[in-house]
Amino acid sequence: MKPLIFSLFLTLAFFESGCVSVNLGPGKTGKANEVKFTEPDGAFRRVNNASADRAWQSHKTGNTISFFSECPESEGSLQSISDDFLTVLKDSHVTGRTSDFFNGRESLDLQAEGKIDGIDMKVSTLVFKRNGCSYLLSYVSRQDRFETEHQQYLGFLKSFRAP
Repeated sequence: MKPLIFSLFLTLAFFESGCVSVNLGPGKTGKANEVKFTEPDGAFRRVNNASADRAWQSHKTGNTISFFSECPESEGSLQSISDDFLTVLKDSHVTGRTSDFFNGRESLDLQAEGKIDGIDMKVSTLVFKRNGCSYLLSYVSRQDRFETEHQQYLGFLKSFRAP
């Protein structure tokens, strides 16, 4: 899981509001094919991120929406993937955690707050596994800007379909 933490740190350092990068496990892995989704609308523009399958950043707020896949799937549990994700936030605390179903599979929806480089941040992630791949979808924002574009993230989640 050390590559995960390093990858998360590098990507968060790249974006002011932290487009989260995830390497969901060790070994030779690839990205999922034939994932379907509707790109976030509004102020979001696609950005290049070598770690993410796709990432978008708002030109108004710096908020980011991204998704990551790993095939074959990570051996870690949904909980351990979420816990590793939180290590990039200093003084982090979980504000919400819900187990549910997404794309017909068990999922873990996590909301947390913490600091990155002294800036108060809020994140929302959804982790699930489907047909041999692990997925992490994320929305990262400064705390005071979180609600501004949260609906775009929810719309992205609603449109997301893993094969």
